[in-house]
Amino acid sequence: MNILKLRLFFILFAVCFILPAYGMADTLVSDAISLFPNEEPYTAEKTEPEYTETFLNYNGEHFVPAHLKALLSKTNRIVLTFDDGPHPNATPHILKVLKQYNVRAVFFVLGLQVEKYPELVKMIYDDGHIIGNHTYSHKRLPDLSEEEIRTEIRRTGNLVASITGKKPTLLRPPYGIGVKNRTLQKIAAEEGLKFFLWTVDSRDWKNKNSKAILTSVEKQLGIGKKNKVGGAVLLHDIYSTTANAIEYIIKSASSSDYVFIDPYEMNLTNQELMASRMKNEYRSFDPALSGNDLLVTVLTKEKKEIKTIDIIRAHRQGNLMLFLALNK
Repeated sequence: MNILKLRLFFILFAVCFILPAYGMADTLVSDAISLFPNEEPYTAEKTEPEYTETFLNYNGEHFVPAHLKALLSKTNRIVLTFDDGPHPNATPHILKVLKQYNVRAVFFVLGLQVEKYPELVKMIYDDGHIIGNHTYSHKRLPDLSEEEIRTEIRRTGNLVASITGKKPTLLRPPYGIGVKNRTLQKIAAEEGLKFFLWTVDSRDWKNKNSKAILTSVEKQLGIGKKNKVGGAVLLHDIYSTTANAIEYIIKSASSSDYVFIDPYEMNLTNQELMASRMKNEYRSFDPALSGNDLLVTVLTKEKKEIKTIDIIRAHRQGNLMLFLALNK
């Protein structure tokens, strides 16, 4: 009898506490797409430890943490960066969300992934994002010979160029390690690359849980607090949990008046940034996005010569203003 009661107790405990906790792990993104891979997940070494070079002095050439903090920490600006991709189980959904919210990001790609998924690199480029170099196979660069370092970097740069027509100009060494290494500095200069690290580690490589990723980013950026702390956010477009969390990160930050920028906008004043955004939005405006049939017709209709008889006919029909608008 006692054994039966004990079994019932454990069953009730599991139903009341363990299962709900398990189910709540990702309730935040329960309506997001399912991205769990059918193939073997990406297995290259990819965990990002805490970088040890946070307090490097900026030398005017590279975007190390100290310089990024100087540019972003006391602002409402965020740079989103993604490492280790692309991968079909995460990158397409991330691109879809970024396009939906008009956010431009940096994708630091691995050469071995570029070889496997060139179409995804093309998607990233066509969507207007920046493609950075994350080496070919994610090895610790200071442990390699000069020639091996050069091969890791150059091979990826050439692969990207074969797809986009342009080599990356930003380099993120794996694990953020090696930016003080003179050999790496020399090779980066030869290849026309600037280091670009991060100031906010989402820890999505460790906490593969969408809600935990969101909470980590919110806490480090000060979202919801009085004092805003802008920064460059490290994420990875190889995890379904990251793909599921990205929309909530954007929504949360935007609701607290944060602005998403790309690295080339970091030095702009607020006025310059606003002018740049207005200019770019005007140039890229697609009338079809308005959903207004009249506006689409007015802005896309080919111009033709207006005849006097057509003006008179439109006037008699009471449609003169509409006629002139359509034939401007």
